[in-house]
Amino acid sequence: MKIGHKLAELRGKLKFSQQEVSDKLNIKQGTYNKWENNTTTPSCKYLPKLAEVFNTTISELYPQENLQVVNAETITNSQIQSPIETINNNIDVEKIIAPLHETIKELLQQNATKDATIQKLLEQLASK
Repeated sequence: MKIGHKLAELRGKLKFSQQEVSDKLNIKQGTYNKWENNTTTPSCKYLPKLAEVFNTTISELYPQENLQVVNAETITNSQIQSPIETINNNIDVEKIIAPLHETIKELLQQNATKDATIQKLLEQLASK
């Protein structure tokens, strides 16, 4: 069971209309309707208020069979590395570094800092 079905079930038990629930949440009835129809899901900011309206807990809003319990001992290295690799593969490092490199060179040319440690660091960064 998805959250939308759970919301409809809870609303039915309390004999609320979708409009009544929407009013309590200060949202449009169409938005709430999309939640019940599982077209969209409520954002986290609405969960405490939904739980309050339906006199339940946030965890009760989410049917248990949809929750996946993750045991740290069963997580494989590939499950951790895969998202990191995806992020790393999609980042154009050169686009990030090039403007920084130019700024560092400009600071060195202007001798913008009199602090020897910072000057040395800028020189090291400029050489990379």
